[in-house]
Amino acid sequence: MTIDKWKYFKLDEFACPCGCGRHYDKMDHELIDFLDMMRGDYGYPIIINSGYRCPSYNTTIGGSMQSAHMRGMAADLHCPDSATRFWMVDYLIASEIKRIGIGSNFLHIDIDWRLPQGVIWTYS
Repeated sequence: MTIDKWKYFKLDEFACPCGCGRHYDKMDHELIDFLDMMRGDYGYPIIINSGYRCPSYNTTIGGSMQSAHMRGMAADLHCPDSATRFWMVDYLIASEIKRIGIGSNFLHIDIDWRLPQGVIWTYS
């Protein structure tokens, strides 16, 4: 069992959505450290839509076979409106996050150095 060390997040928030329970040994702590700092700077709750994904769940939802979620190096953050999206994207770029995906109601952030860097993409 791991003790949560973050002020704003608990590891449960990063658990695979399929219910397999995988998360304690899978999420990159550097990513959670960054998100905890981001949450403190933002001043409002940040909801994690998706953190770790087991390969089975990732396949079920049509995720990339190279998904950083399967290595615990990505998170999708709930983004309810344009002003929140702007603040988050601005913060991520200023923090030198090199991989950002923009969805209609979420932002994907990942720190997987094995994947192409300096990219922002959108989801249709």
